[in-house]
This record gives sequence, C-alpha cells and structure tokens, in this order.
Amino acid sequence: MRACPVNAKGPVPEPLASRFPFPEVHTDGAIMADLAIAIKELKGDVYCSVPFCSTVESEALGAKVKLGDHTSTPLIRENPWNSLDEVSMLEWDPQRGRMGEVMRALSILGDRGLSTAFKLTGPFTTMMNLVEPRGLFKAIRKDRDAVQGLLRSISAYSLACAQEAVTRGVSVISLAESSATTDLVGPKVFSDLVGPEIMELMEAMTLIPGDWSGHLCGRLSTSLEEGGFIEVNRIDTGRGRYGDNLEKLRKEGVRWFCHSCISMTPKETSQAWTFRAKKV
Repeated sequence: MRACPVNAKGPVPEPLASRFPFPEVHTDGAIMADLAIAIKELKGDVYCSVPFCSTVESEALGAKVKLGDHTSTPLIRENPWNSLDEVSMLEWDPQRGRMGEVMRALSILGDRGLSTAFKLTGPFTTMMNLVEPRGLFKAIRKDRDAVQGLLRSISAYSLACAQEAVTRGVSVISLAESSATTDLVGPKVFSDLVGPEIMELMEAMTLIPGDWSGHLCGRLSTSLEEGGFIEVNRIDTGRGRYGDNLEKLRKEGVRWFCHSCISMTPKETSQAWTFRAKKV
C-alpha cells in the first residue's frame, strides 16, 4: 500500500495563514480562489487545487462540519444518521452550499487562465461521514442491498459534482477514498462494495465530454490493482514536474492517471501511470 504524502497538520502553509481569513477560505469562492493561487505560487505547482478538505460532499448531504482554522482541516462534527433506517432523500445540486462556492472558485481560476484541480471525495468515504460507523458496518453485514442503494445515491451526487466541475473548465479531477482503501475496510468490503462503486463512478465520469483528466489517489489505485479491478501501465515521461507531465498527457487525450498523489504535482519525476479496467 502506497503511503499518503499529504501533510496531516492542515492545508495552509504557515507563511500564508495570516493573510487569509478563516473559516471563509472554506466558504467563499473568491477567497478560496485567491488562497489556491497563493498555495500554487508558494509550492511552485502547476495547478490551483480546491477544495482544501474532504468534507464538502458530506456537508452537502447532511453532515455537520467543524470548519476549524489555519492549523487544522475541517472535520466531521456529527453524522446525520445513526443507521440506514434514518436515511432521508439526498439532494444532488452541486451549485448549492459550500460545493457551490468550490465551483465558483473553479470558474474564477479558469477565467484567469489557470490550470485547476478539483479534489473529489469518493462515495464510500462520504457514506462513512453520513452514517454512524457502528450502524453502517452493521448494515454492511446484514443489509448489503440498502448499503449499495445509499452508495449509488452518493455516487450520483459525485458524478453531478464532476460534471459541474468540467463545465467550469477544470483540468484534473482527483478522486480519493481516504477512509476506504483495502487496509482500512478490509479486502472483502473493498472487493464487494468500494471497488465496484468506484469503477462504475469512473465509467460514468469518463463519458463526460471535455479535455479534462481524472487522477486516482495512489492508495485507492493500489487497492483497485490488488483487487483485480484495474491493470496499471507506467508511462516514461522524461524528467519534469509531475503536473507538467500530466498536462502534456492530458492534452494528448489520456483520461485517467493513478498510482501517485495530486499533491505531488510540483515535484520532479520522470514517469506517470495510467490504467485500464479489468472488471466492474
């Protein structure tokens, strides 16, 4: 399993923290865009990346979130449901709430001629933020159909967010399951639930027209490869920033990348990875 290179101490480097108001960087698209530019310039990155946390989808679907400050990322404060019996109708509008501000930030950045990355949280991780863990894993054991139904509903929202991001000119959509890789949920749950849902979501996303590319979190793509869902292919790119290599391949029509992290785009490398589906 590939280690995650993301800094767990918070998304905003100390030199920038005092220049931006919190929690407005998570709730105002214009401020979000300005911070994304500042982080890009500080790190020497190719992309302006938003949002700065993995709770936006969960909040949109009912979770209570503590937004925090520059020292910490937003965290789930309260799951809306204790069991799947309490699940209510999910709304799928990616132009509302904080997700709407993320989309606004993508538009602002695109209008400035900047390359952008939209960080999309996978449906299983989002589901774990919506249903109290004991109730969720009880349902996984005893009511698999209900779990799959909820996953499909969340995936419909994920797809709608991806579609909206593409209309805002996004360059890359990063897809991660930070709480649902094989080492965290176990091989059986991943093989039966996480993997099939991610593969279906990616298949639907692939059909979205445009010159955007998708980027699977390395830990997620490793789980998919180990589970027999994908076959990975390495591309020798020549030495350069990872983000520059992705941009070149994106413009050549490569739709999906994997086995690295979107946070590594400022780093020097000489390779990238793509994949093909083996089963759904």
